[in-house]
Amino acid sequence: DDGVAGLLHPQRLLHQGRIVRLEEDEVRLAEDLLFARGDYAAASDQLEACVAGEASPDADLLYNSALALEKREDREGTLARLEQFLARYPEDRRAPEAMMKAAYSLHELGRHEQAVLAYQRAEIFQDDEGKARLTFWVGDSLEALGRRDAALGAFLKVGYLYGDQGLWGVTATLRAAFLYERSGALDEARQLYARVLANQGPDSDPGRSAAEALRRLDALARTDTAGQGQ
Repeated sequence: DDGVAGLLHPQRLLHQGRIVRLEEDEVRLAEDLLFARGDYAAASDQLEACVAGEASPDADLLYNSALALEKREDREGTLARLEQFLARYPEDRRAPEAMMKAAYSLHELGRHEQAVLAYQRAEIFQDDEGKARLTFWVGDSLEALGRRDAALGAFLKVGYLYGDQGLWGVTATLRAAFLYERSGALDEARQLYARVLANQGPDSDPGRSAAEALRRLDALARTDTAGQGQ
């Protein structure tokens, strides 16, 4: 068969091998721009060209493309690439993190209803640190939607269940305290601020924030007392 013979011709095979090597060089250059040089715009442009040139981009190429778009703060592009990655490679070891990043992209785009659903779908695949981070951002999205009671519940959950996961629990406790304060539940707010101050210390950033909030509540209480005495 002339068609098969043409495909098997040594010059044709050499030509195909050269194309493969050129594509691999382009991907390596893009990854160097992304990871070693931090040139996210150039990395993103290079990786997007590589993706466009592949009929079936591999998992590394799609994921690194998403990372470059994320660093470039192209939220729509990041979301689209992550969705492509998850559709093609749902069993990849990076899929749980890709699900989180996709949910956060929705969050940053202001699509909070979709973000909450995406976070909830991602939850079962996360470790405790991931769950703490995820639940915090669920609370943030719920607050943005005006669902303050549900947001308060999410922030309290982070503080109580995942309090030892970095600063997620501490930050969530401060957010919960502020929501209590805004709603007029000042005793509850005071308890949470005092807990953060005691646990983090007065010289830490969270401790200073809590101490300032407690001074604010004390000043408010003095004003109320003075008003009642008149």
